[in-house]
Amino acid sequence: MSRILFSENQRFTQVWLVVVMIVSNLTVAVPLGWGFYVQIITGEPWGNNPMSDMGLIIVILLSFSMMAIINMIIFGAKLEVQIKDNSVYYKYFPFIPNWKYVHKDNIANYEMKQFKAIKDYGGYGYRKNFFKKLTGLIIKGNHGLLLTFHDDRKLMIGTQQPEAMKQAMQRIMEKDTDY
Repeated sequence: MSRILFSENQRFTQVWLVVVMIVSNLTVAVPLGWGFYVQIITGEPWGNNPMSDMGLIIVILLSFSMMAIINMIIFGAKLEVQIKDNSVYYKYFPFIPNWKYVHKDNIANYEMKQFKAIKDYGGYGYRKNFFKKLTGLIIKGNHGLLLTFHDDRKLMIGTQQPEAMKQAMQRIMEKDTDY
């Protein structure tokens, strides 16, 4: 039976992100809703060069579908991290839907690091930089566990609990320790 030394689940719940998504959704929905009302309900052409009714309906349906998909990806994203046994386990739905793990023998170095998500990784989310051999799994905050592998690849896993994660890493990385 494996012992969980650290566990954390994160989702995008930042107020600024919710506000940005509401504003961007309204920026698309209000004009299209008005266009639907004017052209389909009242029967008057909408705009200087109006498209057909069917064309407008298709544009509205595609736009609302894209907004729904983007909202589901952002607000459905979930980073799960566990440190147990001799490994770090993680999954980042929907991009990494199944558990992946890194055994302690594959870790050349680890450090708890403070970072700036936009400057250091290009933002939040599932970030991959092929040139730097770096992958970032960052939902919120500015602390994370940076794992460096023997082939110089790096994995940054964001956390809201840096001290607890550090203690768990110290326990699994101790020489000849098996749980």
